[in-house]
Amino acid sequence: MQRPFSFAGRFYLIVEDEYLAASSMVMALEDAGAEVAGPVSNVAGALKLVSERACEFDAAILDINLRGTMAHPVAERLAEQGIPFVVVTG
Repeated sequence: MQRPFSFAGRFYLIVEDEYLAASSMVMALEDAGAEVAGPVSNVAGALKLVSERACEFDAAILDINLRGTMAHPVAERLAEQGIPFVVVTG
């Protein structure tokens, strides 16, 4: 029998520029027992966090359009580091 998935003890990066969306994601993950880095609202900040803490992240949630700047460099860096991520957009 397979055990149910648990967010407890997992560490997620949130890259999102919309305050309400970001705060909802943070709250949902933390309520489920996860730890969260961010939210980060720009590509430079996200790349810095991935460079500094890549080995710690279990996964990331990435808004692909950050105030008109496409977040492809962040997606590429996450993929290079082997960090699973989902892409979201409003």
